[in-house]
Amino acid sequence: MDELKNVYGRGTELITLYVPFDRVPDATKLLRDEIGKASNIKSRTTRQAVTTSIKSCQEKLKAINVDSAIFVGNTNIGWISQAIETPKPLTGLIYRCGSEFFLDPLERMSDSGPTYAIINLDLHEVALAVLCGVHMDVLFDDESQVPSKMGRGGQSARRFEKNRKIAITAWFRKCSDKISEILLSRDIEGIVVSGPGLTKNDFVDRGYLHHELMKKVVGIVDTGYAGVQGLKEALNGSEELFTDLALVSQRKSVRAFLEVLSKDGKVTYGRQQVMANLNKSSIVLLSSEDVEIKKMAETSGTNVVIVSAEFEEGKMLRDVFGGYAALLRYS
Repeated sequence: MDELKNVYGRGTELITLYVPFDRVPDATKLLRDEIGKASNIKSRTTRQAVTTSIKSCQEKLKAINVDSAIFVGNTNIGWISQAIETPKPLTGLIYRCGSEFFLDPLERMSDSGPTYAIINLDLHEVALAVLCGVHMDVLFDDESQVPSKMGRGGQSARRFEKNRKIAITAWFRKCSDKISEILLSRDIEGIVVSGPGLTKNDFVDRGYLHHELMKKVVGIVDTGYAGVQGLKEALNGSEELFTDLALVSQRKSVRAFLEVLSKDGKVTYGRQQVMANLNKSSIVLLSSEDVEIKKMAETSGTNVVIVSAEFEEGKMLRDVFGGYAALLRYS
């Protein structure tokens, strides 16, 4: 996969296809349709290039017998036509046509190291995500039918409160069943339970979380939001529990750079400036792979950190600092 990271083509000439083996007929139809669409491309050169890539992709598709990722096209280093067995089962069909190969799904599957889970819930929403390497994948989110509290008293209020308690119990059980279904089949290193208010504590204290998963709970974290919006907030409040995750060390490296920058300290950014100061650098931050800089950094004893743009710090490095930054040993 490494050779695919730094290649590029012209326009939309590079084809990426992720296909589960049981979806080969669907992929075959999709490529046939794409051939028809390619005939409408105005540029004759681009039209021929895209058509050639799709036809090559069709040939690769005929030969696969497992879930596969197919990469085809004429790149800056020459013609590429590869079918790679995916390290994990694919959940759907993905087709992309662009100037670069779409590698995110394959990189996520190749993540190594421990896997953690974050549960975020209150009485209205729930979300579950797993973290591995530099990625956080949301695997489940849902909304409840638990009614809000009733303000007035009387017989109707007591009946309403009884029905509300039944709804809360049903909601907790539904959350527990889905969380167990997803996590019990995975090798999870630790679990953080999070959310606003005391709902998350009730969920844990009243024994709704499966006993095998309870053994892996490493912390309970307060958040201002519930559901998917609360997951990243929970991650921010749990970093000390996830010290062996690559994304945590990456984010800390970017923050260290920003802190020194804010004090007009010894930093630099931009590709030319970073390259010119490699011998002075203690850490170089890159938003994507740069083989030249990595090789030069190795000879100068500089640590290189590739920072994922999936989180705010990585996006800032890419968008504000051009994808290159460095902490310097001296000016």
